[in-house]
Amino acid sequence: MPRSRRALLAALAGGTVALAGCGGRPPAADPDETAAPTGTDTATTGTPTDDAPSLGDGRGPVRGEADPVSVERTVTDPDLTYLPEQHAVEYVAAYRHVGTPGDGPPTREPVYETMPFERWGRTECASVAADVVADHLDARTDGSPSVGFGTAPAGDGLAATVNLTTTLDRDGDVVFTPDASFHPTVAATPRAVTATVVLSGESHTETVPVWVRELVQQQE
Repeated sequence: MPRSRRALLAALAGGTVALAGCGGRPPAADPDETAAPTGTDTATTGTPTDDAPSLGDGRGPVRGEADPVSVERTVTDPDLTYLPEQHAVEYVAAYRHVGTPGDGPPTREPVYETMPFERWGRTECASVAADVVADHLDARTDGSPSVGFGTAPAGDGLAATVNLTTTLDRDGDVVFTPDASFHPTVAATPRAVTATVVLSGESHTETVPVWVRELVQQQE
């Protein structure tokens, strides 16, 4: 399981990401009503935040303008186990080192936590949506490394994000600018992704809104 997704699962389980109504609420009928993402991305290039200043004529976040897309993915991750009695997912939240000095190198031991299936499904659908958007745009930007993809809290759920990040040095001078332009990226980005994830025969579907934004990060 990617580190970023494990961190998001752990944050959700611990209540550190504020998401209202996480009990399997069906997706909104109209994705346009979904709020813009807030807070810090869980899987992006760098660690930008929404309150960073924006360069260029497109500030964002702005919803993608291309037609929505749909995807279904069966999850086969050895770190995930569906628990039918609890209708929950057991996952590896972290690893701890075990062993004592003199016994040789320490070994890693997984630390397991559980999450209600609907809550896991919402998180996984957002992650799948970000992957789909990345694949969709890679074909249109030749895999530009200046375009980052991730997920972020949005209203009472999660959104997929497309991030065009400008990097400043310690003095505030620009050292890197995205080679992908804001408005063409918005035009090529799907407005939403309807994602269905399947784990051990159980499925969950979410319509995930997709937002494009310009970000600025400064080197320390």
